[in-house]
Amino acid sequence: MTKNIIIAVLAVMLAALGALAIVGGQQHPPATYTGTVTIDGDAAPRGTNVLAVMGSTVCAETQTGRSLNNDVIDDNRYVVQILHEVCDGSITFLVNGRNAGRVMFNNSGGVNTYNLSVGTTPTPTPTPTPTPTPTPSPISTPDASGPEEPMSIINIEVRVWEDVRDPSRNYISARYEGGSWRTLGTIRLSLTDGMSRSGRFRYGDIILAVPDTRP
Repeated sequence: MTKNIIIAVLAVMLAALGALAIVGGQQHPPATYTGTVTIDGDAAPRGTNVLAVMGSTVCAETQTGRSLNNDVIDDNRYVVQILHEVCDGSITFLVNGRNAGRVMFNNSGGVNTYNLSVGTTPTPTPTPTPTPTPTPSPISTPDASGPEEPMSIINIEVRVWEDVRDPSRNYISARYEGGSWRTLGTIRLSLTDGMSRSGRFRYGDIILAVPDTRP
């Protein structure tokens, strides 16, 4: 992997991990949802899993009997806090993986009471399946290419620099572990490719070509 590819990969990783500049925009307070959880009409035991999702996005996850600060509360009560930037539409609550109701995100934030209830899903009767006829295994032939070469792994150190006189100017440096920052060099981390949907974040994208080592 060349010097430029290593630098570009590290830049993409840092961008994905949150090296983003916060910009001004309308702020929405988080919404807290709390209530009791019942299963088949009975209070859910402490530790019952409660999951809030919007489509395939996980908005929040907790267990009954646990507050936002992990303080002790009623065994069958849940508390979750959902951020507008993560989920701002129709939120579905799941109790132990089963649908327990749906509610629209409250843009005003605050504490919202929403009790959850589910029933026990009956265990289906297993259907016998015929025993498959075994098929003979093909005779393997030696791989002419020989054994695969082991992959060599090295540690790379990364540092992000911010200009104290101009916080909008950010740079990223990389070096082999314990080496000099000049070995792999420093590049400008430009966040000019777009804005997040909420308008609170600015980001930069990098497209690079790397060898395809997939089988």
